[in-house]
Amino acid sequence: MLQKSLHDLEGDVKQQQTGEFGESEQLVKRIIQLNEEVMASVIPVWQKDAMRELLQSMKKQLLDGEKASKKLLLKQATDRAKEILAANGDKPVVVDVVEVGSFAKALSEAVQQFKKSTPKTAVLLFSVDKKEGKIIYQCQVPKSVAESGLKADDWVKSFSDLLGGKVGGKDLAAQGSGSNVQALDEAMRLAREFAAMNLKSQ
Repeated sequence: MLQKSLHDLEGDVKQQQTGEFGESEQLVKRIIQLNEEVMASVIPVWQKDAMRELLQSMKKQLLDGEKASKKLLLKQATDRAKEILAANGDKPVVVDVVEVGSFAKALSEAVQQFKKSTPKTAVLLFSVDKKEGKIIYQCQVPKSVAESGLKADDWVKSFSDLLGGKVGGKDLAAQGSGSNVQALDEAMRLAREFAAMNLKSQ
């Protein structure tokens, strides 16, 4: 029974190495659970040690793979942000998509590119993880823009109910997540309208 579980897990780990980022956490949990079963089993010590060694090797493979995936997503986020910057110039408001799944750190990295390159631009970026059924978003608003009427926390609240999620933040920065991934286009439309309305009214 243990041998079969070990064999099945090993196959899943190998498959994950060519799969999508984000699934390794569940596999690590399975490794930990199976390791506990091995420790509690009544089998020869040499066999127990061999199984535990294999499990540790699989865990390391997963963690190394996840680290590489995160590094790649961070680069993709930065590259995508530069593309958006090039396409939008110095527009006062930018609402766009950066595909980094549900990796919030990568999305934050993309937002930071705007702060560095166009500090006067209010930016709102979305990312959808269809496999997990999750959408995340982050925005950053310059102080001058917030004082003109567009505050970050109000901005994300203008569409957060549509996405069915939760938000947090203050005048200059806010973020949130939701589960209604199908509503991305509508959320972006509402966000653009809210920004235009609040800046125009000043």
